Amino acid sequence: MNPDDKNNYQDTLVNLAVMDSTAFGLLYDIYYDKIFRYCLHRLYIRQVAEDVTSNVFLAAAGGIKKFRGKTRAQFACWLYKIATNKINQYLRQHLRREKLSKTLIENAAGKMDSNQTSSDASENWAELHNAILELSPTEQTIIMLRYFEGFTAAKIAEIMNVNPNTLRVKIFRAIEKLRNILKG
Repeated sequence: MNPDDKNNYQDTLVNLAVMDSTAFGLLYDIYYDKIFRYCLHRLYIRQVAEDVTSNVFLAAAGGIKKFRGKTRAQFACWLYKIATNKINQYLRQHLRREKLSKTLIENAAGKMDSNQTSSDASENWAELHNAILELSPTEQTIIMLRYFEGFTAAKIAEIMNVNPNTLRVKIFRAIEKLRNILKG
């Protein structure tokens, strides 16, 4: 299937999903891995990320009739908005940052790329993620979406419902804050 056909197919699924649970199921299959990866990057604990991802899709299934988007891009942004809200809700309700940080350090070696096996790489990975944990939830979201998920500033602005120019400033400030944490 060429990219245009694939995009048209996904756009059609988005339009059908409002009334057809089978179409929503196909969208689930397409987007589950992406949303799970985002949740895992934010939460670091596989089981928690799986639970939150499930909650994202339950919320999406419950709210699909109110969804007004018509394209796959709008649907993806909507899912990431839901995921961001569910992640932040989970962090507020269930985790202390210290516990998350401790788990991260214990599991840092398992999260590394298979090519990075040295203890230095493990320490750098843990240091980076600990630094990210010191950021506010909004800053963590921005960093994860931009640098781990590869979203453009415009898409992140849409997901977070902020002005794109405001978001660029927030990205700059989050990076500066991260640099200062890593230096300090």
